[in-house]
Amino acid sequence: MRILWCAFLIAGCMLSVSSAPSSIGIVRSYGEFRVDGAAVRGNSTLMAGDVVETMAMNTTINLGGTEVTLLPESRAALYTDHTTLQRGSTLLRGASSHALEAGNLRVVATSAHSLLEVGYSDRKLITISSHAGAANVFTSSGELLASLNPGGALAFEPASDARSTGSGQATANTGVTLKGKLTKKNGAYFLVSDDGKTYEITSTTVNLDQYVGKVISVAGSVVSSAAGVTTVSAASVTAAAVATGAGLSTGAITGIVIGVAAAATLGGLGAAGAFSGKSASTP
Repeated sequence: MRILWCAFLIAGCMLSVSSAPSSIGIVRSYGEFRVDGAAVRGNSTLMAGDVVETMAMNTTINLGGTEVTLLPESRAALYTDHTTLQRGSTLLRGASSHALEAGNLRVVATSAHSLLEVGYSDRKLITISSHAGAANVFTSSGELLASLNPGGALAFEPASDARSTGSGQATANTGVTLKGKLTKKNGAYFLVSDDGKTYEITSTTVNLDQYVGKVISVAGSVVSSAAGVTTVSAASVTAAAVATGAGLSTGAITGIVIGVAAAATLGGLGAAGAFSGKSASTP
């Protein structure tokens, strides 16, 4: 009986250990941070779905081969395959198999050596910049929205008046701001961006002939996408100076409005990357 009782006790302990949730990583900081609302100093283990909130110091989370650094006054939920940024800014390093979600966008690095920075402000402006490597930006439904080049930056703003599905993805046309050289072929106008992507430009209010051969900025909305070419109806066109340098200190940040509002070009970040009208599945 004693042997039988010991066997049941050992089996119960093994069952308890096997059913306990396993850690997905370790979080550490030189200052105080919170894990699911509980104050922590130094370091702590993380379980899938834990929410980490930073105070005045950076907080670094190691998730296997991925390193997530939350900047001060930021909050994110952590999982094995993705991080959901709820507020603030985060750096994502070595994240070719780890996605970063913000709002209704999903950012996926295309290199294991990428270093990406994603910000999500209180007014819902989502900024994405690359310190190293390239990345793709998808909608929550898996549609490829933009490609980010190394050293470039993009900004996205979900329109508050857009019709949306249950997942929050806007279903209205997408307003965009594009920059590139305008060409004309067989009576049609095309904008060729810096990375070689081509967009057909149409307009009922702007005389596009005067801009042929020039680098321009186009603000308008996507009306169709077929055969690899996205057609944009231009609401306004302005001649643009070629930006010098790249990174966070020069140039302009390219804005996209997911919804019915037209996008704007905002100062402060180097513009790079391209908008896509094609669909793709998130890796």
